Amino acid sequence: MDFKKYLKLKYVFFVDSVFISLVNLSITFVYVSFGWESNLADYGIYLTLALVLQSFQRTMLLVPFNVGGDDVDVSKFYYSNFLMALIFSLFFIIAFDWYSVVVFLFYFFHEMLRFLVRKYSGFYFFVFNYIFVVFLWFLYFLFYEFDYYSIYFLFLSFFVADFVLLMCVFLFSGGRLFGVKLSSLAFGFSFDSIILSFFQSLFIHLPIIILYFSNKWLMAVALVFRSFYQVVQIMIKSNQIVDQGEIKDFYSSSFYYDFIVISIRRYLLVSVFLFFVSMMWVIYFKHVYIDFAFISLAWFFVYMLMSYYRFCENLFFYKKEVSSLCFVYICVLPFFILLLFLFSYFELYFFYFLSVVFSWFFLSVLSTRKLRGFYVK
Repeated sequence: MDFKKYLKLKYVFFVDSVFISLVNLSITFVYVSFGWESNLADYGIYLTLALVLQSFQRTMLLVPFNVGGDDVDVSKFYYSNFLMALIFSLFFIIAFDWYSVVVFLFYFFHEMLRFLVRKYSGFYFFVFNYIFVVFLWFLYFLFYEFDYYSIYFLFLSFFVADFVLLMCVFLFSGGRLFGVKLSSLAFGFSFDSIILSFFQSLFIHLPIIILYFSNKWLMAVALVFRSFYQVVQIMIKSNQIVDQGEIKDFYSSSFYYDFIVISIRRYLLVSVFLFFVSMMWVIYFKHVYIDFAFISLAWFFVYMLMSYYRFCENLFFYKKEVSSLCFVYICVLPFFILLLFLFSYFELYFFYFLSVVFSWFFLSVLSTRKLRGFYVK
């Protein structure tokens, strides 16, 4: 394993994580400052569903591509992602509008680009991406004033930049435009991966989706606080991309377990810092958010538990025990659904986030116990 390359990838993904998180936080601030809470709820449901569908993309396409190394056909990888993007885009058009499609396409193709950056060490990809987006925004503000639709133009700019990069990588990596059979595209599809994608989305996004239809105001508040911690979530996912690429050399060494401790400490420090930042937000908008500060604390515990769980998940993939990981989710699911039902029945929407905290806690505990059976020496 090239350790210098490994660290360089970590730093590159960290910068990209911070950038995307700051963009999302800025969008949230704009919505709140202009009093567009209803629009924030709409944007929130677009983002939430985009992340839900992105989890299917990760487990069914991206992770097999990342772990497969040189054995994976790049053309099949591209065509599989494009086909999935087309199907999911039709869902957004039917269920919502074109603006939701733009948000989804950005997150979908940017995640795809992240995996290609790791595979081809294309550190300059993100630099081109940022420069291109800034250039498009410069042109936009030469002719238009800032309004509600400017936010979606930002996502459109990111999507165009990602798509141009992806097509360049496709052509220079020897991808085939023709000759790929549709029947051969689903190289990463399995029943276990579909179930895993569904469960992962359920345990983090279901309360947000329920609130969209029951209490949009509380959903908007939850999204505001979650946007502070999104940098932790993206950092976790970015590290997972790099780790999975080095899975054979990295997980078989004892250094990996030391690295778990070091990484979790870093996530803890970042999360504590972000918690205090969110409290400053509460103080600044105290007439609105002072009664909802506990939601920020709930997200803090969720993302800390998630950071540990993601390392466990990597080990499950390493040992090809995805079915065992699905079993862990199945054990926790009844408890999660019961809490949501009780909180909904008594209209205790504030406690929805406690159900997420408890569920990720039990996922982490059960995953650790399950891993003891095939501990990597």
